[in-house]
Amino acid sequence: MSHKQPPWHALDIDEVFQTLESSPGGLTSVEAGERLRTYGYNVVVEEKRTHPLIIFLNQFKNPLVLLLIFASILSFSIGEAFDSIIIIVLVILSAIIGFYQEYRAERALEAIKKMASPRALVLRDGKPVMIDASEVVPGDVLILQSGDKVAADARIFETVSLRMDESPLTGESTPVEKSTEKLPEDTEVADRVNMAFAGTVVVYGKGKAVVVATGKNTVLGKIASAIESAEEKTTPLEKELSGLSRWLLVLMIGVAFVVSLTGFFIRGYSVLDIIIWTISLAVAAVPEALPVVVTSSLAIGVY
Repeated sequence: MSHKQPPWHALDIDEVFQTLESSPGGLTSVEAGERLRTYGYNVVVEEKRTHPLIIFLNQFKNPLVLLLIFASILSFSIGEAFDSIIIIVLVILSAIIGFYQEYRAERALEAIKKMASPRALVLRDGKPVMIDASEVVPGDVLILQSGDKVAADARIFETVSLRMDESPLTGESTPVEKSTEKLPEDTEVADRVNMAFAGTVVVYGKGKAVVVATGKNTVLGKIASAIESAEEKTTPLEKELSGLSRWLLVLMIGVAFVVSLTGFFIRGYSVLDIIIWTISLAVAAVPEALPVVVTSSLAIGVY
């Protein structure tokens, strides 16, 4: 059987069975075992996710946050312990908010995995058998009944008032009435009424469908793959803040240098006084609340 996916919704059901080398009576146990070895288990494979501790520590890589930490150290060095503690508290608060948002994003695949069916009723050796959904293979015949969660993408070939809730995939708010007739090849996924998709639910009636795709080849699996392969990019706001941090650092050093020279050579102040004033000026130049305000605003926007 070819691994290339034809437009199943645009084929006559006889062509579907012929292409899948299956029949309305389903597969034999031997055939199912061979296909399981060929196609693998019907699961959305989740790649190793970033450890929560790493996500939290990454929050401190922001140049502005590093600048604040440096400012807190300077504050503590001149005896301003209270100011130092306030700055650290703000930094930690910003890190916690950022961690929460990233942690939720890292766990997006878990929501998709919950959509997968745990069990499936299929025809094996001509008889209905309840199996683990991970063992469903292309060519299996699913028996769909009210309340069932579909285990894999399948082409419907028998229906009795079959209606399905496809809102998790298509956003359609009302149950979709299913058909067995073939459709034009350019029919969008949401309009393929002769297909049953993994993760959707039978809300009314009953029917039978032959499995055409499992695992990451299903519509649900492709969504999971897209999430896994999505690259982490720096947002325009993050780029602007990074640039602002660098300019603040340069400006802070420049002003502190000028003030130090002026105070020492022109005013004649002691070295200790110059150091204290320079550090105070550096701390004052840093906007302590900016990371918290920005992170909070972004979190509200994402929510």
